[in-house]
Amino acid sequence: MAEEKKKNLWKQFYAFFPEIELPITLSEEYTGVFTKYNKPIPMDLIQSFILEQHLFLPEEEIDSDLEIEEYVPCFKLPKNKNYRAVVYWKASLLKYEYVIHTYDLKGKTITKHVIASTTSDGKKIRQIVATIDPDLEIYIMGGDADSDNFYDPEKSKAFSLEITPTGQIIHHFEEN
Repeated sequence: MAEEKKKNLWKQFYAFFPEIELPITLSEEYTGVFTKYNKPIPMDLIQSFILEQHLFLPEEEIDSDLEIEEYVPCFKLPKNKNYRAVVYWKASLLKYEYVIHTYDLKGKTITKHVIASTTSDGKKIRQIVATIDPDLEIYIMGGDADSDNFYDPEKSKAFSLEITPTGQIIHHFEEN
């Protein structure tokens, strides 16, 4: 019975992610689209498939100093015979991330990786943008701007990731 319940929960979770057509570029500008059009994921599904913990604490036992995080479903990648992949947006204090997360066919995590983000330490803003192409290669470019919004393209970094046929996310190559 527990296996059937997990299977049903996995189907519910996966259904929150709409199908999209590739290529797609992920940056700060698209966040509003996902938060406006995609339904929020219930906390029990976030705990089971994103945080991968099954802890249900009474309200009085929750530490109020814990960092508050928000998760927004973005999209699912085309189905593969060995795995399923979704992208969600994770927001916390001064940190916004797009995460690609691959699962086996039963909903167990294979791997996850931040592929785009906007973060700040109060002095610098780091922006990383990702493009996912139809071959499931992920091209990533990022750099820092100071508090005066000065951006030095010479200090940018570019690299790519690839999703293997088994659902692993691997570093593909690096450019200088």
